[in-house]
Amino acid sequence: MTRIKVINDAPDMITIFRAIDTHTKKAVFREASEEWVTPKNVEEKYGKEGVDALKYFEKTKLVDTKWQTEEGAQGPQKAYHTFYTSVHISIQVPLSEITEVMSVALMPQKEFDKWDKKIFELAKEDGVYVGEVLEKLKLEQVTLKSLVRRSPRLIYRGHRIEVFKG
Repeated sequence: MTRIKVINDAPDMITIFRAIDTHTKKAVFREASEEWVTPKNVEEKYGKEGVDALKYFEKTKLVDTKWQTEEGAQGPQKAYHTFYTSVHISIQVPLSEITEVMSVALMPQKEFDKWDKKIFELAKEDGVYVGEVLEKLKLEQVTLKSLVRRSPRLIYRGHRIEVFKG
């Protein structure tokens, strides 16, 4: 079945950029595109970084999930397979927005971690309204949206930012 990921919002491009930003993510993504993979198999092959990659793919809806049983396993395990077979990008944005999206996508990990921690602290209890984060951290909306899209542990739910519980 052919499924196309349609990107029509500039911050959504972060999902694609960050999906293969390390050798491990790229290898796990490739395997998940060829067959159903389980966290156990991925961890044996790629360690914790591989399992974290699966969680990021799930958070960004790049993979489909199902429960399956394996010989020797205690009960069913979650398995992952890529959801989309292609990407269609159709956006028209001001240059200032696309440069902001790209700066978040290419931001050094240490700098990103500082922003991620600040946003996580605001959202960790019951989530937080986007406007509150924008006001407290003095960010532009496109910047905040890009930071949350890049984060492996934060997710947008309507007008709120919450901790992703995958």
